[in-house]
Amino acid sequence: MWRSLAFGLAAIPVLAAPANAAIVYDAAGGASAYMGYIDSSDATLAGTVYNHPSYPRANILDGDLETRSDTYSGTEVSGLGSNTAPLDFVGVIWTGAVSDIVAVRLHQFIYFDGGWFGTQTGDTNSLNTATPGANTAAANIADAADVAAPTVQITTDFGATWSAIAAVEDYVSIVQPSVAADFVGRIGTPVDFAFASQSGINGIRLVGYGGGRSDISFGRDEQGWISVSEFEVGRFVPDVPEPGTLALLGSGLIGLGWVRRRRARTA
Repeated sequence: MWRSLAFGLAAIPVLAAPANAAIVYDAAGGASAYMGYIDSSDATLAGTVYNHPSYPRANILDGDLETRSDTYSGTEVSGLGSNTAPLDFVGVIWTGAVSDIVAVRLHQFIYFDGGWFGTQTGDTNSLNTATPGANTAAANIADAADVAAPTVQITTDFGATWSAIAAVEDYVSIVQPSVAADFVGRIGTPVDFAFASQSGINGIRLVGYGGGRSDISFGRDEQGWISVSEFEVGRFVPDVPEPGTLALLGSGLIGLGWVRRRRARTA
């Protein structure tokens, strides 16, 4: 099902397209959600697919912005609060090759102590609190400084290996203000990653260092983690349908939601 028309092709200088061309975010249909972490700083590795016990990764493809999934506590050593996997990823894997993929769109969900893509150093301020809206100013400043854009990667062997591609994105400008404000929930503006048309691929993902630091006893994820409400994939459509069909394309994703996270506990 076609979901929505995206930003104009003028935003992607690598494409020379007719005026009636568009990007349609329907390409994730039939794909499987791909979310997890990598046990090193080598972003080319497949990593470990993780399914949160309370927020399954299938939520990122269900078309519902009120659901989400994350990698929180998926990489910690039980009882020690020591995260051993610095990189996190989110994307899709198809059962076969796809073509004309030109964009991905991330609906980012964040918390007061993580959920975003961050830096290798991360937030070591350790002043995040157990309650949303109660962080110190120093903790919020450290969190905001940690925000960094992930890398777009593609695979042609169903996720065995991954290669980075250049993309134009606005991740920091969209996510950082919400992090600095100690916001908890889905950020209202999604982040677009636009790139040259990719064909013959069977997977695409965003990968980067998990952001933030959770410092609550028995719920720590010290090297960060990510949380996502929806992951959309945009394909290039050279000819936009007739005006009567545009209403269907414009339906898009609906729903707003604020959900407090239930922390994963370990024995």
